[in-house]
Amino acid sequence: QRVGGSPKGAFCLYCAEMPNDDVHSFLKECQARDIAFHLQLGYAKDHLPQFVKEHKIGAVVCDFSPLRVPLKWVTDVAAALPGGVPLLQVI
Repeated sequence: QRVGGSPKGAFCLYCAEMPNDDVHSFLKECQARDIAFHLQLGYAKDHLPQFVKEHKIGAVVCDFSPLRVPLKWVTDVAAALPGGVPLLQVI
């Protein structure tokens, strides 16, 4: 049982290029699982904190990368999130 409605997913696309077929396949999979999906263009630190506030998101989950630039992105997003909202990385 879900508490508070359907889960939400947001993806901030900056320099990654996803083929159109992959995007459509991903969106269909989200719809099949009743996951709302929102695509944001630009830096996550500029868009995600406001999205989290507006949609009352309780946690942010991202993938882990040991590379310097992605680590900086994660650090920037974590610093900009509203107080009490954790950022969790998965390996």
